Amino acid sequence: MKLSGYHKARGDEVTLKTDYDNLQDFDKVYIAKVFTKTKVDDKILMLSNIQYGGTGIFYDNAPSLPVEVEHCAPDYSLYDGYVQAQVDKGMKSSALKCFTDYSIGFLTRDCFRKCGFCVNKKYDYCAIHSPLEEFYDSRRKKIMLLDDNILAHSE
Repeated sequence: MKLSGYHKARGDEVTLKTDYDNLQDFDKVYIAKVFTKTKVDDKILMLSNIQYGGTGIFYDNAPSLPVEVEHCAPDYSLYDGYVQAQVDKGMKSSALKCFTDYSIGFLTRDCFRKCGFCVNKKYDYCAIHSPLEEFYDSRRKKIMLLDDNILAHSE
């Protein structure tokens, strides 16, 4: 959503793709992989217009988004077509509320605990990341914080 917000603010046309068909037809394609079990063919990652990232590919050495992308407003409209398509297929809209009801973001990033189940072992601290206003959308009545360990920060 942040990549979409960043590019739309610069006048770029942005499309959400949920498959790997016809990727060569796009100037730039971003692939984010959160989980290591998610399958992405290595041939796709080698295409010249592909940029990829996430803990599912790099585990705890995933590169950060550029600061100007990380701190832009998310494009919450990015998933509108996807949500409507799922509802049209019979899915209950309540099952899609994370796409429709929530402002989503991080107040803090990183963690020092290094829990065995977590991929976030890169840092020995917890840092302030974003003010709530950076990702809050007043039309959404709920907030989803994705912080790894929000209570680790003294503020």
